[in-house]
Amino acid sequence: MQFFIVGSPDLLLSLLFNFVLLFSGGLAGYYGMKQNTLMVEASELGSRKSISVIRDEAYRNQASSNKFSASEVSEIIKKIEHYMKQEKPFLIKRYSINDLCSQTNLKRYQITTVLNEVMGTKFHGYINEYRIREAIRILETDNKNYTIDAVADMVGFHSRSSFYACFKSYTGQSPKGYMMKDKQQ
Repeated sequence: MQFFIVGSPDLLLSLLFNFVLLFSGGLAGYYGMKQNTLMVEASELGSRKSISVIRDEAYRNQASSNKFSASEVSEIIKKIEHYMKQEKPFLIKRYSINDLCSQTNLKRYQITTVLNEVMGTKFHGYINEYRIREAIRILETDNKNYTIDAVADMVGFHSRSSFYACFKSYTGQSPKGYMMKDKQQ
């Protein structure tokens, strides 16, 4: 019962300890939620279905969304992929889904539905896959000795850590390991 007496040092110590725990837990949670950008980019890249699977007519017919017909889905995919390959907008660091909408004359819901429900990815994962492919092309074909940071910057990544996480998710190895493997062959 001495614990419940207001003047007791045990009560004050207990209250102080609980306050410190509550405050530190809140700070950890708050800053943990702010660190989601890197995790989102890396996780979306790994979950993407291959383009060959998407083009398979049987897969498009079993898409979970009945919002578009198979031919509409096919047209949307063709339009997006054609634009990505021809114009390479993914090289722009701040490229957004709104930019893609205005440049392809597609509605945002069309792009997000096809990316999310048919292709199994989100916009950033889709863009990052193109960025990683371009990075691989640069590493394999360009005779200039770029640093990894320079390649990451050239293909549109905001940070080295995002580039490393996405590259490893896509290829299974770090950019440096990939470069070493490529030089040994």
